[in-house]
Amino acid sequence: EVKRRLRVDGSQTPAVEENAAARAAPRRDVRDKALKKAQDFYQKTDPDNVARLRLKLVKAGFLDPRATGFFFLARIASLAVLAVLGAILSFGFGLTIATNEWLFVLLLGLTGYFLPGLALSLQVRQRMIDYRNGFPDFMDLMVVCSDAGMSMEAGIDRVSREMMKTCPALAMNLQLVTLELRAGRNLNDALRSLG
Repeated sequence: EVKRRLRVDGSQTPAVEENAAARAAPRRDVRDKALKKAQDFYQKTDPDNVARLRLKLVKAGFLDPRATGFFFLARIASLAVLAVLGAILSFGFGLTIATNEWLFVLLLGLTGYFLPGLALSLQVRQRMIDYRNGFPDFMDLMVVCSDAGMSMEAGIDRVSREMMKTCPALAMNLQLVTLELRAGRNLNDALRSLG
């Protein structure tokens, strides 16, 4: 809106930008509705599993509240894509590893169903390795900050900015701690949340 009013960006005319925004809005609405429906459906059927999944998504670095909806939609989409691929390979080209073509389609569909969970587990494992590698640097920098006379809150803020290039995942979480502290949360609760 500001660019349109100030006409800073001369590459596109305001009419073209408004048309592009108008075309993107229905797709965004459909996507948001699908995410909401998927999340609500799974929340009603198994709320404990959704809570565990949400914690796992946060550990993997997906902090968006709609991440569980994205995960469920990715699970359904991968199941459908691999099942269709199995049907095409089995019935169209005759490529199958089993004696029954439907068994091959079912196996590929199940693989597609569990594939997003496997990818999420691998991402959580990689994120934990990154945290373990970055934590000694975090502690060393915190000692330097405390020796310089900085408070704990100011030290966490400074260290989060310094670690952005070396360990961005840990730095992002430290910035969340800084935001929580600025919002009025006490230090113990913010550090427990970081853990």
